[in-house]
Amino acid sequence: MKKLKNFDFPVIFRIPVLAYLIMSIFIFIFSSVERNYTNLDLITINELYIQLAGLILLSGILFLFRRKLNKEIMSLLISFSLLLFVLLFAKTAPAFSLMIGAVIISIPPTYFSLSRILKKRKNLLNVQSIVACINIILFIGVLLCLALNADNVFPAIPYINQSEISHAEFIFGNRSKFLYLSIGVFLFLMSIYLISNKNNVVSNKKVFKTIIIVALVGLSVYQLSYMSIIAINHVRTLSTPTFDFTIFAQMFYNMRDGAGAVTTLERSQLLSHFSVHMSPILYTLLPIFMIFPFPETVQALQILVVGVGLIPLFLISKELGLNKIVTTILLVVYIFHPAIIGSSFYDFHENCFLAPMLLFVIYFLMKQKWIPLIISIALTLMIKEDASIYLVFIGLYFIFGYPSIISKYKSKKANLIFSTGIILLSVVYFFGVTTYLNNLGDGAMFWRYDNLNAYTDFGIIGIILSLFQNPSFLLATMFSPEKIYTLLIIFLFMGGIPLLSKKLSDYWLIAPLVLFNLASTYNYQHVLGFQYFYGTAVLLIFMMAVTFKHRSKETHMNLNLGQFNYVIYIVAILMISLFGTKYMETKDYINDNYQNYQQRNLEMKEFLVSIDEEKKVLATGYLTTYMADVDFLYDIQFYDLENSETEFDYIILDLRLNPQSIEGYITEIVDNGYIQSDLSSQYLMVFVPDN
Repeated sequence: MKKLKNFDFPVIFRIPVLAYLIMSIFIFIFSSVERNYTNLDLITINELYIQLAGLILLSGILFLFRRKLNKEIMSLLISFSLLLFVLLFAKTAPAFSLMIGAVIISIPPTYFSLSRILKKRKNLLNVQSIVACINIILFIGVLLCLALNADNVFPAIPYINQSEISHAEFIFGNRSKFLYLSIGVFLFLMSIYLISNKNNVVSNKKVFKTIIIVALVGLSVYQLSYMSIIAINHVRTLSTPTFDFTIFAQMFYNMRDGAGAVTTLERSQLLSHFSVHMSPILYTLLPIFMIFPFPETVQALQILVVGVGLIPLFLISKELGLNKIVTTILLVVYIFHPAIIGSSFYDFHENCFLAPMLLFVIYFLMKQKWIPLIISIALTLMIKEDASIYLVFIGLYFIFGYPSIISKYKSKKANLIFSTGIILLSVVYFFGVTTYLNNLGDGAMFWRYDNLNAYTDFGIIGIILSLFQNPSFLLATMFSPEKIYTLLIIFLFMGGIPLLSKKLSDYWLIAPLVLFNLASTYNYQHVLGFQYFYGTAVLLIFMMAVTFKHRSKETHMNLNLGQFNYVIYIVAILMISLFGTKYMETKDYINDNYQNYQQRNLEMKEFLVSIDEEKKVLATGYLTTYMADVDFLYDIQFYDLENSETEFDYIILDLRLNPQSIEGYITEIVDNGYIQSDLSSQYLMVFVPDN
């Protein structure tokens, strides 16, 4: 134990980080633009050996000087190295969106350096303050790169473009409106962050407290009701596609009937969904579906499941000791965050469970209530195979970041044990389940990250090695125009507060955003409006709460406007609510569709639900939902009719489709021995076998 006390672990843990950044700077300087930004295949295994040797050498040198270093100077040196790397990245970037990304990634080290200058402004001649000032200068350099290239016309990328860099516009249509609204939210949330320091104590006025509670309840009910109506009307207007909604609806009908979580739609054959994604948590919703066995039920359940996340978020805020205003802000951000609302726009998906369950895991880990924690972990692992990755990063945060909030040694020891246990269990579970999917199922979807793998023969290890060798390629991939818009909306809507954490360990909570939403070039994962943001969004909101906790202990950068503080609180809530309302209203066309075409939609539904569940049916995608209880149901878009030995009782076409698609389907159907039936109507074309 005495020997261990001679080691300053915060310094030692930072040594490899600093060494890696220094090594990356040198590699970046002496590499080509193509290698740095667009072509991962240019890295080599021999280069890897050199980089590993350089990392070990630099780490060794820093280790020898560890006694002359402390945690603060190491953090400032890491900030310096990161800002220098980002400045080099921005200076030679072949696209403007990469420069915007460079500014975003520069905010945390710059704010850390600025806070150190303000905290020690009476003594600016020490080493720490000098390094911090240099860091500010580097950030100004990044800003200048952005400003000087604002009107620049970039040439087309002349290289192999694996990172999918482009010069496409990303602010168009109503996006400009939401960008301006998010800037408004940003300004007021940033004001609240500056207000929420140790010197400002929120008055516990009963009238104000009552207003806050009423507003919070009202906003929650409004959002849940509005989103439920949109989701249900999406079904009623026959607008829910096979992917990803009807596969779940058919699954629930089969689970109800005791057949298990099987579907004929997901891979155009009778298959358990657990061969594609391991999601037994779906069974927790089965009792409600058995009482209300309708597709609309599945849609409404998703909204309610996500809404449950308000409970653990409130409890987390209370456990952190945040005041009522900050707690309310966090809850309203959760209610109206476009990443969460947008994830619910794309119909039901098992990912919706991530929002409440990750927050329950965090809360019970904070409270060290082991039985509820174990239950929460088990349920989280049952969501999907990649849910375990979120748990790994939560565990890493609780090992390295959360102890600074815990005061008791006994609690810190228990926290370390359980956090380590969560990581080990999650890693074992992930590799166990993905091995099962690869060997006995349809295969784990690692192909979505092939863009990051220069050593495909090594599998996941190849991705890790590739990113180790070429971090600038990852940044180039992360900062495509579409992803920049996503990042701006996500962080502006949160006041940029997660990026203001001055604790390096807190950034474990951002890692899932990079991994799940930014690192892949698979389009749906980074576009707001799809189901891939539930987990990443709630971790960012938790990070926002943790950053507020750190801020509550600070005394510098004080902003106190007296009674006007309450005006800022109220306007911030109104701005967040306005953004959320306008964002939900982008789906008003669904309600209009329901109102304007009720007769058509009802006639189509009545015919589809009348089909016997034992029939064999092939249909276009938007018609499958109201036939989800049919045992043998297939989507014609994904079905090989020409080589099929199955004789369908009905093939049904949706006449709302464009005429060219309809003509193509008719030709295919007739050529395979089917004729039009008298069951056809002005909305549906029905074919039966020509026997």
